[in-house]
Amino acid sequence: MTDRRPLRQLFRQHNGPEGPSGFVLICLLIALVDIAGAGQTRDRTAAETDIGNGTIRGRVMTGSPPIPLSDADVTVRRQTGRVSASARTDADGRYTLSDLPAGLLTVTARRGGYLQLQYGQSRAFEPGTPLQLGAGETLNGVDFQLPRGAVITGLVFDRHGQPAVGVRVAAQRYQFTSGRWDMVEIGRDDSTDDRGVYRLFDLPPGDYYVEASSSRVVSGPERPGPTYYPSAADLASAQRISLRIAEERAGIDVTLAPSNTARVSGRVLDAQGLPLASARSVSLVGRSPPGLQVRSGQIEPDGSFTVEGVPPGEYTVYTNTPATEGPIQFAMTDLAVAGVDLEQLVLRTTTGATATGTIAVEGGIDVPFLPDDLQLFTMPMGFVGVPSGRGIGQVNQDWSFEIHGMGDAQLIRLLGLPDGWHLDAVLLNGRDITDQPVHLPSGRSTGEFRVVVTDRPTRLRAAIVDDGGAPVTDCRVVIFAWDQTRWSYPSRFVRAVRPDQHGAIDVRGLPAERYLAVAAAGITQGSETDPEFLERISRAATSFTLGAGETRELTIAVSELR
Repeated sequence: MTDRRPLRQLFRQHNGPEGPSGFVLICLLIALVDIAGAGQTRDRTAAETDIGNGTIRGRVMTGSPPIPLSDADVTVRRQTGRVSASARTDADGRYTLSDLPAGLLTVTARRGGYLQLQYGQSRAFEPGTPLQLGAGETLNGVDFQLPRGAVITGLVFDRHGQPAVGVRVAAQRYQFTSGRWDMVEIGRDDSTDDRGVYRLFDLPPGDYYVEASSSRVVSGPERPGPTYYPSAADLASAQRISLRIAEERAGIDVTLAPSNTARVSGRVLDAQGLPLASARSVSLVGRSPPGLQVRSGQIEPDGSFTVEGVPPGEYTVYTNTPATEGPIQFAMTDLAVAGVDLEQLVLRTTTGATATGTIAVEGGIDVPFLPDDLQLFTMPMGFVGVPSGRGIGQVNQDWSFEIHGMGDAQLIRLLGLPDGWHLDAVLLNGRDITDQPVHLPSGRSTGEFRVVVTDRPTRLRAAIVDDGGAPVTDCRVVIFAWDQTRWSYPSRFVRAVRPDQHGAIDVRGLPAERYLAVAAAGITQGSETDPEFLERISRAATSFTLGAGETRELTIAVSELR
């Protein structure tokens, strides 16, 4: 059964102005796992819970020759992302995970000072090998070899050559994620000490940019903005740092560069034109160029706000009231900043639109879940870095629902279905709009929505093999619609999976469509959301078609991508 409390808490925590990054993670998870909800109820049995009687045993080692690594944390997760069990290694580096459910599981080992790895992971920024565990089965020898993480360390100086104290420093990586190229922060950040020294550790091998940013507010035309190593105000002039596994790179010193950052100020008003201090803060989320971070400013009792140190770029400005304080009010607008202070910006909030309808089951069968297990929500296509305008829906005991606080152009999705259940369709007045954003003017209430779920989804079972027909586990398989119009992020028509320990994949819930599939090593996470990447690999693809409710079995040979 779905744990309802964490589900509610996640949405409340990340739908406020303080939680945009967490909400993005939720949206990414939702985009990869198709989910929806229900019909009539029946009693749940033990077989329908997360409790099982499977076991996984192994050992965590490090170094060469290998030595046991004690006190490492080992966690197993289901495909839904929920933690099923965790354990800590003993003095011999051994662990046992018990009472595990049958199904496809991912096992991860971590310990401070060492790289976090999934079982079977052989390259940075790629997932490991999921394990197919049968009911009551015991898997032995699920072992890990954790290497030391790489380190970047150095000094940060102010523009006068003096050590800069309390400056935030982070390692970032340029990658395609969530449908666009962006800078992604890797590992933990650090703040410079009294000597101006910072140390970033536990980094996987790869290419990085080091960013230093001061929170100190300085007046004048040359306020400090983010600086990239060695002393660049923008990524185009920054120097990239390539790290080998377990390498410690010292002397990466940063001199803070003056930049033409701006101050953005204005007021937040409600629909009646009155000051709205309950929204607490206004945030600017960078749209372009890559690397722009969130900048925020507090809302005063009179509704005024000021955001300092905003670098040049294109932003989405947003604010919203906490979900715990009644109906959410929100406002957002796009804004271009070019080094000149922007004043008298007015954000007028709205409670958004409302959608009502019912949850229905394809075939009308009984279901193993309750209305309270489900959470309806909305999300836009494309850029998902702003939590405002995300409608949240309550499913009632009669399976009717209301989604409140919807912004314009939103997709309707459903969270909380158990394994084996998938979204079949979202209908509006009988028309299928599952993959089309809903355009509802603010303040409007629209009924006649019907969210249909099924336990008879499509299923693709494939064996991944090399040229000799032997099973391959060390690769990723990208499955994507033949129709390029289906590639826009987030897409139900694009999946990326890793074969299990037998070299097999079992993908359920893809919409009926003609598809292409490519298996290859070196496909990093997030690249499957890049249309240019999909176009490139389509030349090496296997083509197949999935009909409604169809189970298809294939053999896919591993390709070498160039």
